[in-house]
Amino acid sequence: MTIARLRVSLTGAGIVGPGVMTFYTRNLTPAGFPGQVKAFLTSCQPAMAGGVVMDVPNGGDTIDEANGTLVGGWTGTGGGQVTAPTTGTYSLGNGARIEWLTSAVFGGHHPRGRTFLVPLLAAAFDGNGRLPASQVASFKTAADTLISAAGGDLVVWARPRPAGSGKFGNLPARAGGAVVITGSSVPSTPTSLRSRRR
Repeated sequence: MTIARLRVSLTGAGIVGPGVMTFYTRNLTPAGFPGQVKAFLTSCQPAMAGGVVMDVPNGGDTIDEANGTLVGGWTGTGGGQVTAPTTGTYSLGNGARIEWLTSAVFGGHHPRGRTFLVPLLAAAFDGNGRLPASQVASFKTAADTLISAAGGDLVVWARPRPAGSGKFGNLPARAGGAVVITGSSVPSTPTSLRSRRR
């Protein structure tokens, strides 16, 4: 099976080094997908900081979900830049995360995806350094709206695993697979982000 990938680049004073958010859909002609992702980020950006620019392209790659091979590309519409506030105090590398939930079992567990919203304005946290219920609800509404807009095609991609991987080097090989996202969760505990390979 083949899935479509959309990579959003992140730049700005609040980002150290290259930053990226990656989204996957099993719809191989996702004409409106860039616009849906942009709408999601637009809903999240008022709480973000550092003038972070999130650049949503109008297209991306298609990949073989089983082995990760690049097999082609796709184009859509509605992308563009979303810019976080340039004023307001923040702590570099600290923010929130959205967990993308699945109900299907793959590789013996329910795969989860994560999108990191970093950095956040200091005002987005309460006096104990957590996200207040109102901010959690705002992010969750944005995430659930994206899931609904994608029409059941938004997926988490579990990457293929080579033989001999894992902490002890004893895991067997496993093909990758895409699992449909059915819900979201936003922990109130802040996320500290240093680097991500996604």
